[in-house]
Amino acid sequence: MNSLWTSQLQQEASTKTSLQFLNLADCSTRSPHACWASIGASAGEVQRANTKIKFTVGTYWTMSNAHKIFKCDPICWLCYKEPETVSHIVLVCPTLHEPRSRFVPELRSVVEEHNIPWTADNILQAALDATKFSQIPSTSYPSIESISVRLCFAVHSTWAYHLARAGYTFNALIVKPLSTNVGRSQMPFYGKCFLCLLNTNTTFSLPTLELVKGNNN
Repeated sequence: MNSLWTSQLQQEASTKTSLQFLNLADCSTRSPHACWASIGASAGEVQRANTKIKFTVGTYWTMSNAHKIFKCDPICWLCYKEPETVSHIVLVCPTLHEPRSRFVPELRSVVEEHNIPWTADNILQAALDATKFSQIPSTSYPSIESISVRLCFAVHSTWAYHLARAGYTFNALIVKPLSTNVGRSQMPFYGKCFLCLLNTNTTFSLPTLELVKGNNN
């Protein structure tokens, strides 16, 4: 029965482009992903790992994702140089260079120990799911996951900080939408898609954050 569900899970997942970074061959209904297996039980560790998993499985909402649904401008709101994608956030955006520079060299040293070429694609893959590299033994997963979890959370936190400075403030947990310019069926609790819909003094409340556009006084 377990093999049947695992096979069905892998088959369905292989059709999802959002799961391109996930090592589907290692997916199992019996054991957690290496990311979860390498963290402790504290709320902070779980929160940081959850952010990385969102990057890995494509549920971290980028402006490129928002563009697919709402046809808004996919450009990165931090640098305005290119569309905001997971790759752009983790590897490219110059506004996020400082947090990235703290962890990428450390990640590189661990990955290069296993003779993996240091290319942009490999950097991103190592940051999101290093288990996809057959050259890396499972004994190295905890150290790689530790670095990649901190990397993903650092760029995410810096992203939120810069948006807050630009006039977007984040307050916590309110689930019911307060007001919106689109129907409720069009706003099903997406992470960042609401950013492209904001007008001055418009407020949205989502499960993970409340965002208010206005003056930061």
